[in-house]
Amino acid sequence: TRRPRTNTTTATAPHDTRPTNTTTPHDPHPSNTRAGTTATHDPHPNNSNAGTSAGGTGARIELRITDRPPPSDPDRYTPSAALDRYVRWRDRTCQFPGCNRPAEFTDLDHRMAFAAGGRTTAANSWCLCRHHHRLKHEGGWEIAANPDGSWTWTSPTGRSYHNNPTTIDPPGPAQPATSPDAAEPSSPPGCA
Repeated sequence: TRRPRTNTTTATAPHDTRPTNTTTPHDPHPSNTRAGTTATHDPHPNNSNAGTSAGGTGARIELRITDRPPPSDPDRYTPSAALDRYVRWRDRTCQFPGCNRPAEFTDLDHRMAFAAGGRTTAANSWCLCRHHHRLKHEGGWEIAANPDGSWTWTSPTGRSYHNNPTTIDPPGPAQPATSPDAAEPSSPPGCA
């Protein structure tokens, strides 16, 4: 016979701080789970000891999903692990216009420098690949916020590049461009 597992596995995405409305994977009726509870799925339903006590056997999967930034100490330079995961999940790629380097391979940067009074919050953090992070701090580029949440990067030669606002919504179906003006701008030099 196969020996049951004795460890507990917890999965989180992107962080694990607030309970939300959830349902179990095999329960299509959300009304069966109260608001503010956590769904738990026991992969061994015939094992009566699974997950019943601290020394119980079986696996437990707990999943809490929320779109709110996690709490973090805004006066610390280094973000908490939860804030780091959240910003990478939100941004998905380097936030330099036209760069598509995945967020897992980027630096977390303060939009407004920490030394200049910028706080370590989700709103003041973004992902920049090492190349564009150095470009921001050492390359003479100007960065300006726009009212729609996007950013305009201006090169030392005066050419401007506009990025799209960061969104935390999952990507939906592609929308066709309505006019020639809605076409994507050309990528800045060095971005493929």
